[in-house]
Amino acid sequence: MQSRERVSRSIHFEEPDRLPICYVFSSEFVRKYAQELNEFLKDYPSDFGPAGFKIPEEEEETYPKEYKDEWGCVWLDLLSGMMGEVKKPALKDWNQLKNFRVPPLPYENEENFKLLKENIERNHSQGYYVSIWGCFRGGFNLFERMQWLRGIENFYVDLVANKEKVEELADIITEEYLLKAAKYLIKAGVDGFTLADDWGSQKDLLISPKLWREIFKPRYQRVIDFVHSQKVNLTFHSDGYIMQILPDFIEMGVDVLYPQFSCTSFEELAKICRGKISILTDVDRQYLLPYGKPSEMKEYVKNMIKTLATSKGGLILRGSVGHEVPLKNVEAMYEAFWEYGKSYKKLTGERENDR
Repeated sequence: MQSRERVSRSIHFEEPDRLPICYVFSSEFVRKYAQELNEFLKDYPSDFGPAGFKIPEEEEETYPKEYKDEWGCVWLDLLSGMMGEVKKPALKDWNQLKNFRVPPLPYENEENFKLLKENIERNHSQGYYVSIWGCFRGGFNLFERMQWLRGIENFYVDLVANKEKVEELADIITEEYLLKAAKYLIKAGVDGFTLADDWGSQKDLLISPKLWREIFKPRYQRVIDFVHSQKVNLTFHSDGYIMQILPDFIEMGVDVLYPQFSCTSFEELAKICRGKISILTDVDRQYLLPYGKPSEMKEYVKNMIKTLATSKGGLILRGSVGHEVPLKNVEAMYEAFWEYGKSYKKLTGERENDR
């Protein structure tokens, strides 16, 4: 079975031959272990494009560094490869909204679009192509983009005190950034499009579910409906504890949910999601990946697949590897992905809510 078919079958609960695998490594980790990665990952091929890691060039920049992004926000980054914080938001005053413009997308340039299309076409021979990150700093996001533009403290006040302005800005970003980017990327040939907003703290949702459903859910729905109208899958990523709105993601028709595993249990997720929405896994990157043992890693992956997958699929195996993670834990993770991903039907067995 080819990778694109394998990923599609797992997303849609159509019995892939094994659960698909995705790579995610920080540039600092690759800088340390490129040679080792290129060697051992030959046995555990990614289903999302070609493998092979080049050692990243050493950055000439010094940290901390301050700079202005395309939206006009001034950022402060403390470490290489780690997103910093906005120190000077672009929309300090709502009076500026009348002159606010979303920056031009890189794909609007004909040459850039041609290169994007060619890259996707090359990738299709080796894997499933999904646009995970945005064309500017951050992902294809709404909530986070609005926080950066207004400043985090200002924005949380705005949600109550300036709700009409919040909705006006939300519509601008939805139409001029999210939908516009989706149109270009789908035209270029992507298999999937991803929305990404971190909605939870470690223990709860960042705003009330009622407010989330009033302001953000309808805008997400517009993007999801468009993406589906073009026969493309949609993934939604959110860090934090988001159990209160998980049923909403299913209701909206999200194809793949990418939640933060370290904020919840497999059992909690399975109760709501198993068999209803495919999950892109997030092997515990707060504790297990950096501090666990290889034996614990393998048991974790086995339990993850047994609890969250169905006998028809519904899982994409992924672990986000930061610079502090020991190589032995990464090797154990991919060994487990391969071993238990091939035997997922045996692990899950026949259960009542399998599709």
